[in-house]
Amino acid sequence: MLEEQMKYVFKGLDELITQELKPESVKATVVNPQYEEAVRDRVLTEKDRILYEIKDQVFTLRTEEESQLLIRKYHSALVVLIGKNHEYRHRHRYQTKEDRIDNLRSFLSQQLQEILHYFENEFSLFLTREKWVPITMLETIRDDLLANMDGLMKRLEGEAYGIPAPVYVVREYLQSYIERINNRVPITEHEVHYIQGIVNDIQQIGSDRGISDCPILNELLIYWNLNTKTAIDYFINTLDQLIAGYKTEAEQLEFLKLERKILQQIPDKPGSVYNPDYPSIRTYFSNYVENEITYRENKAVVFAPLADKKEAPGTEGKFKVLVSLSTDQIALLLRAADELRILMARSLRSVFRAIIPYISTPKKEDPKWDNMRSKAYSAEERDKEVVIRLLERMIEKIRSY
Repeated sequence: MLEEQMKYVFKGLDELITQELKPESVKATVVNPQYEEAVRDRVLTEKDRILYEIKDQVFTLRTEEESQLLIRKYHSALVVLIGKNHEYRHRHRYQTKEDRIDNLRSFLSQQLQEILHYFENEFSLFLTREKWVPITMLETIRDDLLANMDGLMKRLEGEAYGIPAPVYVVREYLQSYIERINNRVPITEHEVHYIQGIVNDIQQIGSDRGISDCPILNELLIYWNLNTKTAIDYFINTLDQLIAGYKTEAEQLEFLKLERKILQQIPDKPGSVYNPDYPSIRTYFSNYVENEITYRENKAVVFAPLADKKEAPGTEGKFKVLVSLSTDQIALLLRAADELRILMARSLRSVFRAIIPYISTPKKEDPKWDNMRSKAYSAEERDKEVVIRLLERMIEKIRSY
């Protein structure tokens, strides 16, 4: 029902833009003043009809959910229509004296923007920041970014411990945003608001340093919650590099605890997140630091028996190895190793039963192998990401041998 209503409401303008005024179909020589005036009148009539019918349909629907769905579909369809008109106008300009076709497309653009403005004011309660932004606005944002890119990157430069600020992380993000606009990939209001916030923050950077001795950009990445793979990899790789600069375990542990303290002091920007479907960059980095701290704190007893604890069946007198992962993450590793036949046993059950009694985790000294096996089939995205990053680090380590 909603699809039929939407198609009917926009049919007149859609056919005008994509058929009657399509560059391959219309000839500039036949567009005389009378035709131009007639089309303008039709567009105004269509606009009035659309605004009336949309409002009428919204109030005839039975539930708020149906009204919300209808408005969101109309809004998305309108943004697409604005994009089609924009593409035809800017890629197929006619070089005639009066250029009446371009005048008509410019007029159409104005009227479509007025309909969009009506939508976003009259039905604001039904729209969220996940609504699409029209290409006309996105191109303006893109052009501003291109014009100011070098200046923005210059403000982010800095250095600490001989390591330059990760300007490339922000540049890569901004360039990917520009490429998405060029490729006409739909972009939401949430994304526009997020990137405009980043640009505004960069423009306000002064000479003051942040909480730590690191470049202010390091703290801004966490403040913005720019949870891209590139940003997360930067923090992990840089931390590994800095840890390697300390000779003793005690020095490394002291450094890590200081990093943890600094991390806890860096504020969050309210509502700011690059990808809300993934954990924050603070969560990724905090978990990594905590694992490194736990590993070093327990290293002295990794190969010692767990005293005063009841031994699991078949492990009397055996040593346990501490694994710096959660039980869910270990379960993922073992399942993958079993399915790839790296670990070969009669079944996955046999793999868990044979291995788990000989390991402990930072939070569980005696994990239950049957509980862990069941977790292997209901993995969370966060645990997958942690395991993947661990394996990537292992690959890099092996390559360095």
